[in-house]
Amino acid sequence: MNAETIYKVWHRETFKAKGTHVREVKDFSKAKSKPTWEYFESFEYFMDRNNGALDLEIYMKALAEYHEGYFNPMLLGTQKSIKIYKNFVKENLAKVENDEVDMKAEILRSIKFIVGFCHENNVASFGEYISHDKYLIPSLLKHYNAGSVSPFFLACIDNFNIILTNFAQDAVDEYVSDFEDWYYRYRIKVRGNKECKKISDNLELIVKKYLKKYK
Repeated sequence: MNAETIYKVWHRETFKAKGTHVREVKDFSKAKSKPTWEYFESFEYFMDRNNGALDLEIYMKALAEYHEGYFNPMLLGTQKSIKIYKNFVKENLAKVENDEVDMKAEILRSIKFIVGFCHENNVASFGEYISHDKYLIPSLLKHYNAGSVSPFFLACIDNFNIILTNFAQDAVDEYVSDFEDWYYRYRIKVRGNKECKKISDNLELIVKKYLKKYK
């Protein structure tokens, strides 16, 4: 995570919220010459401190949609912005609950995020990802709470209820306190869909396949 990446996502999402698609920013010299650049640099440290508890893509999308396009970079990292982001994640989970999203697309989105995370953090396999930081705050739980990983994806994982028993109880209570309310219900939906069941049955192999592309 760096200030250039943050600016690139901010630039894209602020235009996208207005219905305008722009080319990806590759030259940052103009942006860096403006006084607002310091806010992207400070937000870089903010994201690093949160260590996966916030999803940059979702964060920028939430703020851009809330402000209906452009918003001042000085708002990055404020308490109000964090609240907007968390409400956005909750609203998306409500849409999942009400079957207003594409289940397969949500699972594939999660896999794409996880593969990227594994590559950036030298995590060699899906099994290692499940165990990543499990004695602190497990990365899987942080990513679910941040909206990076869909509950439909968690429902793809065999024996997820048993996996949770290997994590610190306080982390489970904080990040997936609603687990028993939705897991089995989603598990039935995933296993009842032919395409999603196939992904679920081959989850580790799929992650392994995409990780190989980085090598």
